[in-house]
Amino acid sequence: MWGSAAITEAPLAPARSVPRPAIAEVLDLDTGEFMESRGFITSFLYQELVKERGIILGRMHRDEPRFVCADCMVPVYLVSRPEEHIFFFRHRHEDGSCPARTRSPLSEEEIRGGSAKLDSAMSGFSA
Repeated sequence: MWGSAAITEAPLAPARSVPRPAIAEVLDLDTGEFMESRGFITSFLYQELVKERGIILGRMHRDEPRFVCADCMVPVYLVSRPEEHIFFFRHRHEDGSCPARTRSPLSEEEIRGGSAKLDSAMSGFSA
């Protein structure tokens, strides 16, 4: 279930946003309103936003997104940094056409491949 994530922050604490989100503004497709992403995030309690995140993600997977990036109109969804319990919007996909970057330019495969190459190169330098 999309909204069944474990709540690890104080459930009644206010939800927090990253200080300078890459996607500063989103368009709510339900209301037609543009809104600041930080304002949307901080309008919730932590536990409410965790549930809302599941709803937003579920709708996006059904190709019925609630929010799109105000700059490029690509669907966006909420993610959090689990170690810090702060939220931000991320593009469903990035093709380089939007100035807001929400993903690493390297794919997970490229990162793993680079790590393996580094491990191999470093194996010859044992102390």
